[in-house]
Amino acid sequence: MRPVPIAARLALAALATAALTWFVGWWGVVVVALVAGALPARLGLGAGAMALAGALGWASLLAVQATHPDFPLVLDRVGSVFRVPGVAVLLVSLLFVALLGWSAAVVGGAVGRVGTRRPAPVTNAPAAASPSYEPAESAPLRSPVG
Repeated sequence: MRPVPIAARLALAALATAALTWFVGWWGVVVVALVAGALPARLGLGAGAMALAGALGWASLLAVQATHPDFPLVLDRVGSVFRVPGVAVLLVSLLFVALLGWSAAVVGGAVGRVGTRRPAPVTNAPAAASPSYEPAESAPLRSPVG
């Protein structure tokens, strides 16, 4: 079986993020990233890729919403509440989802590794003898005070 290219896996994760966000809200990002983080061997997507997939998924949802005639007006109004341009609201929302996807993938990866053991490293070198402590015969110790 031929491996799936990373771009296809990333697009699939972005599509899953967008679809789940559409139905359950921003928690969809967390669910997709947790699953992708917990199954890294099968998906091969790390935390950085999940951050990108989340941002791409939300960017696609924002692109769909941008087709509405009132979108620029809403964007300007929300931006004026925070005293920033409307495009800054878009960028902050994409940054939010990227960080959300990244952190959920990291947590998912940690949860996916629970219960798995790493094999002990095999070394072919002989164990070095540890130096033994033998006090040197020298002058008696003096008190630092006086």
